[in-house]
Amino acid sequence: MPHSLLLWTYSTRLERTLPIDAFFTRVKALADRQRFEEAEHEDNVAVGRWEPQIHDWALTLLKEGKRAQALAVLKDILPVAPFDYQAQMDFVANTDDQAAARESAQAVLNNAEDATLIDKAARFLGAREPTLAALPALPKGERGLQLILVPLPPCHVLLLTEAAKIYERITNIPVAVLRLPDPWRFAAPDRIADQRSIQQAIIAQEGPNTDFTGWTKARYESELLKNVASKDALTKFRMQAYIDKLDKRPGQYSGNLYLELFVDLVAQYRSDDIRTMYVGVTEANIFSGDTNYVFSLFQAHAGLGASILSYSMMMAKTLNEPYESRRRLTERIAKELVPASLKALDIPRPADPSDPYSYASSVARLDQKGLVLSPPVKQALDKFR
Repeated sequence: MPHSLLLWTYSTRLERTLPIDAFFTRVKALADRQRFEEAEHEDNVAVGRWEPQIHDWALTLLKEGKRAQALAVLKDILPVAPFDYQAQMDFVANTDDQAAARESAQAVLNNAEDATLIDKAARFLGAREPTLAALPALPKGERGLQLILVPLPPCHVLLLTEAAKIYERITNIPVAVLRLPDPWRFAAPDRIADQRSIQQAIIAQEGPNTDFTGWTKARYESELLKNVASKDALTKFRMQAYIDKLDKRPGQYSGNLYLELFVDLVAQYRSDDIRTMYVGVTEANIFSGDTNYVFSLFQAHAGLGASILSYSMMMAKTLNEPYESRRRLTERIAKELVPASLKALDIPRPADPSDPYSYASSVARLDQKGLVLSPPVKQALDKFR
């Protein structure tokens, strides 16, 4: 609580079932109400500090049919947490103030990363978003220095078109966003999220001879819980919280397998001009070999290369970052598009870490990179113009 520690005691007869989930749901709702009431008597800092819990209180009020009270709570938190795009859309869905609703929806449309929220905001505003179906299909025989971006579902086309504009400013290379003529589908995931890290944790407990052949997500989760069975309550709680999040996270895909498929598909359409570069972009999380994840992979086919780029590990929801930022995300995508594309031209990597063409092994390195090519890379690229 903002100014106190709240203790609750619950008891029941031994022969009765303890309705613990319903009990804690109600306790949390009452605690969230008290957090709101205490924080609103202070300043914006206090409200901002407790914004997630106050938002939960607003949702509880909405479920109870107390719309006016819920809107009052949402109006308090939106000025101090405009980056809570779900709260913005909750406000849009319930307010009668159309001007305020449009303002919130526009903020979501301009800044959110989450495709579902962007789509809801666009529908409310009557805005036309770029869609996969509306994109032109890949033509045959394209030539000249250009980058062709191919969305590979799941992929939000709006993110791709915005990242393409940033890439054009970085490289001065024109970009076309085109779709495959035939549908693209990822099959079942090749492994669960964080599988390599989870295996390392289990090996640390059970030894290097652990055989993970045939392990399911449920087996990994039960083994993680077993390894903390003798630990303190806080460690157990944190592990259960991690597993709860793991259940909601999509699995990972073998990037090499899908890259080979993509390169073969593109080969049916491309010319022999290496200056026409192809990159498939997806939100699906990809890995290669023993890596935890990769941003992009490149492969050549008969001397002509193509790449697959995943922006899954660039997103706020994947990284547990405190807020979404579409500008940050599209800049991350644009920076990674530089090596994903220029590898096809066999341009050497620069020593300058601020060059977007430099190697990035993590999101921190991706963020360190700038949006300006270094002189050696510019000179090498100019030879292809």
